[in-house]
Amino acid sequence: MRHVLYLEGLGRDTPYLSTSESLDAASHFAGQSGRVWKTGATRLSAAMIKHWSRKDIAQLLQGKGKGRATWPSAFEVAQARRYVEEWREHLADFSEMTELGDDDLRELVDSLFERY
Repeated sequence: MRHVLYLEGLGRDTPYLSTSESLDAASHFAGQSGRVWKTGATRLSAAMIKHWSRKDIAQLLQGKGKGRATWPSAFEVAQARRYVEEWREHLADFSEMTELGDDDLRELVDSLFERY
């Protein structure tokens, strides 16, 4: 869940894709030059991709965090939880897809998301 804490800077490698259940939030992050894509939890699950719902993430982001979301600063964890709630964030977790090469992973992602 380190992704949620915005650590290690822009462009860092992460096994998570951030998604939102809010079209307004997705449009905000896409900006004027970006695109909004859509998928669903059932589509992710069918492809054996773990889906972390907003509720799942919020449960991990308590105190100094739990499990993969453990972090030394309770303040930073609280900030991350606030952002998850504010932007209605969900995560697609590709951490189990370690056997896939970059091209295969790109193809999988392309098959899971469609342009809104």
